[in-house]
Amino acid sequence: MADLLTLAEVYRRLDGACRAAGSQSAFAAQAGVTPQFVSAVLRGHKAPSSGLLATLGLRQVTRFVVTKDVVYAQEGEALARP
Repeated sequence: MADLLTLAEVYRRLDGACRAAGSQSAFAAQAGVTPQFVSAVLRGHKAPSSGLLATLGLRQVTRFVVTKDVVYAQEGEALARP
């Protein structure tokens, strides 16, 4: 399974990529986005786009976590409530 990152870790990777490129503007040009967008992502005002994530070698996935046991009905049956 691939490593899962927190959003804070994504921000750190983005910041590091900007530093490696020489500036946010230089990284933005490589990623095909505006410097304003990169800045907004780094400040937490916008979510990173799939293109920006791809430039960082990342992709976003959605995960769901079970928080409680729930009984589900079979097709055609009423939902059983504990």
